[in-house]
Amino acid sequence: MRALKYLIIGDNKFTGTLSPQPGNLKVLRDTLWICNNQFRGTLPSSIGKLTALLQLCVSDNQFTGTFPSSLCNLTKLDDLYLNGNEFTGRFPCEMETFTKLEIFCLHDNLFMGSLPLEMGEYCL
Repeated sequence: MRALKYLIIGDNKFTGTLSPQPGNLKVLRDTLWICNNQFRGTLPSSIGKLTALLQLCVSDNQFTGTFPSSLCNLTKLDDLYLNGNEFTGRFPCEMETFTKLEIFCLHDNLFMGSLPLEMGEYCL
């Protein structure tokens, strides 16, 4: 799997926790799409090593805990789907981190605090 560009395993009934080492897929160059399954537990911080990702979708699972700040390293993201989980706390990234972001879905979680002021710049 040296040249794996897309890993799309969404819309299944996969269960359990994710391996703490998905960052070993460093060759993944475009898309990690694991949405609409039944994964639970925390989202591994090692996903932040997948710095070539353009799309990350972890929506509609049962992820809990805080959103790993290491994912702020994914500066090439166009699409980020986090909705439909149970993430808590504040969103750790500054919006300037995601200069290419076009789709950003946070709804249906347990995030708290205020939205970054920069959010308005992206919504105009």
